Amino acid sequence: MKPRILFKRHFVVKLFLATAGSVLVTTGGYSQAPPAQGAFRFANASALPGKALVTIDTAKLRPDGFGPGENTGMIGILAGAHRFNITHPTAGKADTNVLVQPNTFMTVIAFSKPALDPLTRKPIEIIQLFARADPPREKGKHFQVISVSSRPSVDITINGQPMTLASFRELKADDAAKGALKIEFAGKSVLNFAADESGSFLAVLYDRSDGTMGAVLLPDYG
Repeated sequence: MKPRILFKRHFVVKLFLATAGSVLVTTGGYSQAPPAQGAFRFANASALPGKALVTIDTAKLRPDGFGPGENTGMIGILAGAHRFNITHPTAGKADTNVLVQPNTFMTVIAFSKPALDPLTRKPIEIIQLFARADPPREKGKHFQVISVSSRPSVDITINGQPMTLASFRELKADDAAKGALKIEFAGKSVLNFAADESGSFLAVLYDRSDGTMGAVLLPDYG
């Protein structure tokens, strides 16, 4: 659903409608041009148990939070600076500032990384946020792969082709994918996806507690 712009006098309201995949914006004046907009999506690319609560400029993105692997579609938002905050019941909280450019798209990813508890000195997992600008939309089927693993790099196969994927370094996988994406790690399937329609498809790989890898597939059919 595309963002809707409604005009009212004397007030400004921004309401995130995560379940509808849009943002309702009302602004003062009848003759004003619509404010510049972009869009974002969010993914919880972590295996942390429980629900993480996400806010954008203090507004909740989803009242009940996001469990492991859960994500949104594209959500319209006013262009400009926005503050994303995430809070997890056992892994702490994190925030990041995101600058949304007009008519562009962003992906905000939650992930976890190992750390030491400052009091007990025992290993723990802490929640983190990472934002990336989506590539411009193009015709056809396009695939990107990114890892948010705590390992510096992971050896994977994409459609049978061995590749080394450095963490937080995006890989364009169009040549290997050819309309479908099959990713394996240590001989086990991580993701198997075939695109029936044109669009841009982002696979986010993340660590699981058992040492294997999980994946979130984010499609953009826009």
